[in-house]
Amino acid sequence: MKKIAILFLIISNLTVFAQQRMPPKGERPDGPPKGEKPKKEKISIDDQVKIMTSDLNLDELQQLQVREILIDQEKNRPSFSKENTTAEPSQDEMEAKMKEEKNTLDAKFKKILTEEQYTKFTTKMEERNNKKKRKNKEQEE
Repeated sequence: MKKIAILFLIISNLTVFAQQRMPPKGERPDGPPKGEKPKKEKISIDDQVKIMTSDLNLDELQQLQVREILIDQEKNRPSFSKENTTAEPSQDEMEAKMKEEKNTLDAKFKKILTEEQYTKFTTKMEERNNKKKRKNKEQEE
């Protein structure tokens, strides 16, 4: 009888220790908790210039100018964190500001790029925006 009791204790201990521990709630490997969007990794400016160079066949001068534009854009990009904003702008104000920034950015690229490069650039941007819109629609549904 003692042997059966000891065998039972050994088997029950093995099953208890064999169970996998779950990591804390925010560190689960299956992704972020429900309701939170996964964070995207930001592409560096150098990588952006490399991508644009391969897509648009930029020369060295254009690469430098594009890099400067992207650095300026990064510096001027508003921070939407709660710490920096005292009064949140309305949706219309934000859309108007983003549209204005897009127009100035387009004007800068139009000065730098050739006509052929600029048309490629605009079609790539439209494709990217359409892809984002489709993805947002899918997430809403």
